Amino acid sequence: MNSIKTQIRHWYLLWHYYKKEFFYFSLAPLAKALLPLLQLYFMARMIDLIVKGRIEDLPTWAIYTVLAIFSSQWIQVIAQGAVNYYTGKIYIKSQHIFSKKYREMDVKTAEDSGTMEALSNIRQNNNTFGFGIEHPLWMAERLIQGIVLIIGSLLLTISFFQQPVQKSEWAYLNGAWFDYGVIGICLCLTGINIYLSQKANDGFIKISDEFKLGNRVASYFQFRMAFQSERFLDSRIYEQDKIMEKTRHSYPFAKGNAFDRYKRQIHGKEVAISAMLSRIQFILIVLLVGAKAYAGAFSIGYLTRYIGSIHQFVIGFGLLAGVILEYRLNIPYAKKAMDFLDIRSDMYTGSLTTEKRTDRKYELEFRGVSFRYPGSENFVLHNLNLRFEIGKRLAIVGQNGSGKTTFIKLLLRFYDPDEGEIMLNGIDIRKYRYDDYLKIFSVVFQDFKLLAYPVGQNIAGSMHYDLEKLNRCIEAVGLTEKIAGWEKGLDTYLYTNVEEDGIEISGGEAQKIAIARALYRDAAFIILDEPTAALDPIAEAEIYERLGDIVSDRSAIFISHRLSSCKFADRILVFDEGRIVQIGSHAELYQGGGKYRQLWDAQARYYQE
Repeated sequence: MNSIKTQIRHWYLLWHYYKKEFFYFSLAPLAKALLPLLQLYFMARMIDLIVKGRIEDLPTWAIYTVLAIFSSQWIQVIAQGAVNYYTGKIYIKSQHIFSKKYREMDVKTAEDSGTMEALSNIRQNNNTFGFGIEHPLWMAERLIQGIVLIIGSLLLTISFFQQPVQKSEWAYLNGAWFDYGVIGICLCLTGINIYLSQKANDGFIKISDEFKLGNRVASYFQFRMAFQSERFLDSRIYEQDKIMEKTRHSYPFAKGNAFDRYKRQIHGKEVAISAMLSRIQFILIVLLVGAKAYAGAFSIGYLTRYIGSIHQFVIGFGLLAGVILEYRLNIPYAKKAMDFLDIRSDMYTGSLTTEKRTDRKYELEFRGVSFRYPGSENFVLHNLNLRFEIGKRLAIVGQNGSGKTTFIKLLLRFYDPDEGEIMLNGIDIRKYRYDDYLKIFSVVFQDFKLLAYPVGQNIAGSMHYDLEKLNRCIEAVGLTEKIAGWEKGLDTYLYTNVEEDGIEISGGEAQKIAIARALYRDAAFIILDEPTAALDPIAEAEIYERLGDIVSDRSAIFISHRLSSCKFADRILVFDEGRIVQIGSHAELYQGGGKYRQLWDAQARYYQE
């Protein structure tokens, strides 16, 4: 029952996502399959007319023949053109379906190792074997051809069994057992072919894990890593190119590897035996039809028709049976893809909208918040209690692993706390609409990403933007002169991924653009995670001197390992092992000693010596 439900769901999704493709991928093989049947029928009639001396009917049947074949070929050409067009788009659409699903997941689900592994397997199965939801589209040609050939050839062959031989010495050919026996043998040979094909498929499945691993290794080292410009210097110094060369032997198609062994030991034998059995089938069909024609059962004009139609029936049977087996083979892979699309977020999202305040006076508070990552028994944060001061600059410091970034993730509700609650204006943030809650934050993540699009669109996050507002944000981060010096100004593309005349920017410039992007969002809270990590000391000092103008009346939170930046903060939180161990200004914390003083002195001594 579950298998039937899976298949029904599979065909529903296939139709839902690929309506147009399904139509054209069915129409093209339909026209293609009809063509040989039409040729057999009309050519047999015309040869029969010639044999019987009915020459006067030939022009009419010639016209019928031309019109039928032309119509079939015309439909096939039109449909095949559409198939060629959509073939390139199926992969893009498939990537869009799964990437859209992934982007819509909550962070907890998206970062889960099981989710990532599932997505990786789906993409590998699709890229390597073609298996997945859309796989029946690739089988459509053989499926439709098989069905049409079986039905069409049966219609053309019915009269073959109804016409008795005229020569008495060949009377035994009139026995149905003889005709059906020969055709039965041909179908048995087809069954053997199908069995061999299934065994070959099973052999391929057995090496699939080795195949996929080798494919991943080779794809990474040979097709991606080899062309990464940022790796060029390391490759030159540490001779990484030699490692890349050795990975060529991991490629599945390399001699002695998975696919090479499969081709030589399994697939090669299957192809050779199948070809031999197909020849035997054809010989048996020719002998059967030829014997009955010689015995006077029908005229020579029908000889080619019956040979062709019976042979087409056997071919159609083989195609249909092979498609059914292949479809069954694809079901587990399609189910994995459907299971991924069925993943539901377990993060509760409320219905309240955040209050729209022009004065940006939002009150945020952590009340007894503790948190541990899914699957872990160890708490990363312990009993945090904190009220954010409106319009103030808050710095968060601490050693790596002390919980700083996790603190920000909870604030942005990428995860929900295991204990306690986070309040916005006195209401648990889980009761707000998630998309609406996020609008009060602008964030510059430590590993932020910019798009290979014009710099203006990057900052605005939109194709259209307020130019005056954009220029204020650019001026705030000190990029006005830099961008003005580019030939296309705000229309200059970043990087060369999309536009050949795009520009490569430094890490510091990218960081300034990211900060400008956060300013343009104009949110009540601005969060900066290592905002000056890629800047030189002078540029860093410039940013912090401008921090008042940059933040304006926003509440600012920034994480930094450079404690000198904390001087610009109104208040500093010191994290240690998931707890807030100190709170105060730079002067208060420095004079008070403790963890902050320890961190400060550890950095300062390198500048003093």
